[in-house]
Amino acid sequence: MKKLLLILMFVPLVSFGQKTYFGYVQRDASTQVDYSKIGKDLSNSLMDAASKRESQARALGWSSAAEMDRARRANKLKIKAEKKRRKRERKLQKIRYKRAKKTLRKRQ
Repeated sequence: MKKLLLILMFVPLVSFGQKTYFGYVQRDASTQVDYSKIGKDLSNSLMDAASKRESQARALGWSSAAEMDRARRANKLKIKAEKKRRKRERKLQKIRYKRAKKTLRKRQ
């Protein structure tokens, strides 16, 4: 019963929402968007970019662009790990410095 009431409540909303009160307007074929051409152009530009990237990687001495990407990612991770290690080392140095300072104060 609840479902029937819900359906009866929403059917008028959906049916009234469909009317735009604008009649059919015929359009020129020249003003229509050619999505197939847009898709093809996009695909071609992506393929050109990939082949250009591949040729640049080979010019730099890599066997492929994928190998170059893997090496760059590995290098990036290595640099990130080195930064973390340095940060931890600085933090430990601060702690050691504070402890040393406290022990000096206690001795005096």
